[in-house]
Amino acid sequence: MTEEAGKPGAGCPIRGVLDRIGDQWSLLTLEALEIDKKRFNELLREIGDISKQMLSKTLRHLDAGRLYQSHRLSGGSAAGGI
Repeated sequence: MTEEAGKPGAGCPIRGVLDRIGDQWSLLTLEALEIDKKRFNELLREIGDISKQMLSKTLRHLDAGRLYQSHRLSGGSAAGGI
């Protein structure tokens, strides 16, 4: 029996979504990216209380779940969006 099979709601598609975005920072980050692509520092300012390390970790987590995608801009900087 896998660890996932023992969780309440295992096999439910909603469970997979909640596992990806159920934490506070993921929801706030997705909300900030809802309208338009933003640069990392813009996200830091808009979200407010998040540290650079936590925002970076959250963006990597969302990217792994295919809920966010980083884009390279001219000049080598990056912006991301949903």
